[in-house]
Amino acid sequence: RGFSDFLTGASKKPAEQGDAQNKWVTTNYLIMSHLLNSMEPTVARGYLWTLQTDIWISAEKTFSKKKNTSQCYEIQYYSTLKGLWHELDYYGPSNAINPIDAATFQEWQDNHRLFNFLAGLNVEFEPIRAQILST
Repeated sequence: RGFSDFLTGASKKPAEQGDAQNKWVTTNYLIMSHLLNSMEPTVARGYLWTLQTDIWISAEKTFSKKKNTSQCYEIQYYSTLKGLWHELDYYGPSNAINPIDAATFQEWQDNHRLFNFLAGLNVEFEPIRAQILST
């Protein structure tokens, strides 16, 4: 539909406020809406607070069969879990006062999310889970 520049990030939001910026923002929301509405609700939930370029890149990395990454884990479980994490981030408190506190908390949270994700993998992925946990 002629919006590939929005997906690749080539189209940038105009710096000056006015008609051009308003048109860009409207088109951006249109593309985001189209992308999210074309996904299963459990998948789309994980991308609600994401920019259109990031939606496209993340979905491509997650679901593309270019590198068979979609066969490494159960997409439904991951998508649901990721969506719930995004919701928790949105509604949860943000008490970090300085960037060091924020980075420390984010690392702690990421580790816990990794453990939750690994715990939900099928038994057939036990060797991979063990390798990840050993590192």
